[in-house]
Amino acid sequence: MRVCSAVLLLALAMAVTGCTGTALYEPPGDGAPKARLSIETMFGGNGERGAGESIVAMLKVDGERLAETGGKQRVFLEPGEHSVAFSADHQGTLRFGTLSHDFQAGADYLIWVGEGEGDRPYSAVLVPAGSGVVNIYDETLF
Repeated sequence: MRVCSAVLLLALAMAVTGCTGTALYEPPGDGAPKARLSIETMFGGNGERGAGESIVAMLKVDGERLAETGGKQRVFLEPGEHSVAFSADHQGTLRFGTLSHDFQAGADYLIWVGEGEGDRPYSAVLVPAGSGVVNIYDETLF
């Protein structure tokens, strides 16, 4: 009886956890107004193997994952306020950060990830992409 109860509880726990997965983010459809957001590293060596390896990726938008595994370098967003979670890994130091902004349709945005300070090895800034003028919309140390 005791083994049967344990098996039943285990099966129930597996069923519940299988149904509570995080939803995947759905970008705006074709023809819908959207903003484009990209992420880049300022360390150099993005995606290259070796001692100077540096990888950055966006992981979630408003709590919804962008991919089943890993992250994305670019995402399209509906206009409006969004929170974007991302990761940075430079020379084996993995950290996670979040930035928020009221994104405008038709605009291009960029998250730059670079060196932080103190016990926070990375900094990230959200700026307009391709602009000679750098307005910082949001920033964080992580």
